[in-house]
Amino acid sequence: MDIQQTFKTAKRQFIHENTQAWSLALAGWTLAVIPFTPFGMYPKISPLARLLPAPSMGLLILSAVKGSKVDQKGDWLMMAEGANTLAQQSQILASAFPKAIRQNTGDPIVDAMLNKWAEFGMMVKFVGKSDGAAFHRYYLEPLSGQKVDKLDKYAQDLQIKLKLDTAPVVTYGKMVNVDIPRTDRQFIEYRTEPKPDGLFHALLGYDINNNPITVDFGDPSNPHYFVGGCTGSGKTMQMQTMLVSMLDWYTPDELQFAIIDTKATDFRFCEKLGRYLWKPVVYDPTDAVGILSELVAEMDRRGELFRVADVGNIADYPEPLPRIAVFNDEITDLTAHQDKEIRETAQNQLTLLGAKGRAFGIHVFAGTQKPDGKRLPTAFRDNLPVKLTLKTTGKGDSKLITGHLLPSNHLLGKGDGFLVVPGKEPLRIQAPFINPTKSTQYLPHLPARDQVVVPLPKPKDHELTEVETKAVLETYKETKSVPKTVTAMWGLNKTGTVGSPYQQARALVTKLIEDKAV
Repeated sequence: MDIQQTFKTAKRQFIHENTQAWSLALAGWTLAVIPFTPFGMYPKISPLARLLPAPSMGLLILSAVKGSKVDQKGDWLMMAEGANTLAQQSQILASAFPKAIRQNTGDPIVDAMLNKWAEFGMMVKFVGKSDGAAFHRYYLEPLSGQKVDKLDKYAQDLQIKLKLDTAPVVTYGKMVNVDIPRTDRQFIEYRTEPKPDGLFHALLGYDINNNPITVDFGDPSNPHYFVGGCTGSGKTMQMQTMLVSMLDWYTPDELQFAIIDTKATDFRFCEKLGRYLWKPVVYDPTDAVGILSELVAEMDRRGELFRVADVGNIADYPEPLPRIAVFNDEITDLTAHQDKEIRETAQNQLTLLGAKGRAFGIHVFAGTQKPDGKRLPTAFRDNLPVKLTLKTTGKGDSKLITGHLLPSNHLLGKGDGFLVVPGKEPLRIQAPFINPTKSTQYLPHLPARDQVVVPLPKPKDHELTEVETKAVLETYKETKSVPKTVTAMWGLNKTGTVGSPYQQARALVTKLIEDKAV
């Protein structure tokens, strides 16, 4: 007998017994009132009527006992019906969702993840796995009715379950990605990649499949860059990667650098870049503010050139004009400097460069290990559209750095980060390893003329170094002309005045040619 038939039988029995109880009550009350009616007061009936209260009382007591039992049965029947209705509703809801799947994939990590989530009612299906240099990525697919944003809430539960040093990184795309750190993490050493097509690319790192990830900063939507991360996150090395890749792909006629190294250690090797340097590397905040002011003036100068040429940006300018990459891996040394004048001037100049620099080929690459909104003006930060968050102390820091709430506090450090490019989903990348003690080995083998800054000082004020001497001779070999060499290296035009700087430089070149037998 099914449960519905059982309920029908119980209902019929309840109605029958309830009717009996009320019938007894009615009979009892009827007998009780007869003695007070005209019929009961009739002389021949009255003696018998006086005897009716006793059976009336018995009937009422029997009715009460019967009614109490019927009421209990009615309460039970109502609760049973409610429970049955709830069970039917639950069954209907359950039928709309698949049952939790406890899978046995053969991979103990996958099985542990799936079964742990199943404990919390999260139903997912294992799809596949990729092995990266720093972590293994597991691809999962949520089953119908699941809210995937709940999965990362249990990252620390998974960490305990899998006995990991750091919590897994859970991200979302076409599928749910769960990144488990490798016990044998590998690092990618910097290597020269083929130059990408585009206007002005830089290498930022590699994806999980070891594909180089570059960004075209010549694209009007991606002109500037901001990276943030705590101590040990690999920020400086990642920015060195970008700089060295630019050196690999562009000549001094295409690209020059303005390097601000307020820590006075990480970019000192750039002093050897010669003609790549738009200005010498600066280390002092006062000098840094000076170079920012010169960059704003250069931006205005280029604006006038573009106005005369009737063009709107550097890509359309008909004459050779190098782009300028401005590097500073601790921008808050300027924007939060204790000296108010330095702080405010730096903030204003950086905001101008960020807002207007892209059209004139001036690109800002800024970093910080102190991602604090008070130290980084919003107007400046918002003009740096390409962003990278490396490992941070808290998840909220990723929001300030990239505008996205990402689990950056669970990253592995040493170049592990989330890259955010306008119009694209956040991408986890790994910056290559650059040995700081061998950083100069990554620099291109420059001709001597590309290692010196021209124009050279006047001959009477400066004795040529070995590299400068080589540069002069290389220029002469190329031009086959002493006057052209003087003009190219010293910026002096021909003059017949005896003892003039031009004549001194000409005599010097002639002597070098004779001594070296060029």
